[in-house]
Amino acid sequence: MSCPEMGQAYSAMTSDMGQKLSGYYHSLQTRFGDPRVYAMQRQEMQKQEAAVVHSKAQRTSDLLKEAYDKKVQKHRETHKERLSKPRGRRAVAVSPESTAPNH
Repeated sequence: MSCPEMGQAYSAMTSDMGQKLSGYYHSLQTRFGDPRVYAMQRQEMQKQEAAVVHSKAQRTSDLLKEAYDKKVQKHRETHKERLSKPRGRRAVAVSPESTAPNH
């Protein structure tokens, strides 16, 4: 075999192998899909999941803050009401000994 024949055989072999690999790759994509597309879809799903988790945490935080604020306001009103009530002084019983003059 001469050099040009080897070159042609090499070109034919690499072309045939390239076509076979291309067909195999195409069949894998048809069968299983493109891994890059799956990676992008997974990333998008993770973003959506993170947004849902954040939203739920934010709502929970808002509800807890609202409940805390209501409880604080109730305690303040109760305290204010307690302080504003006139406190009746109890009559202190005076013992006869305390009214006797000290000699």
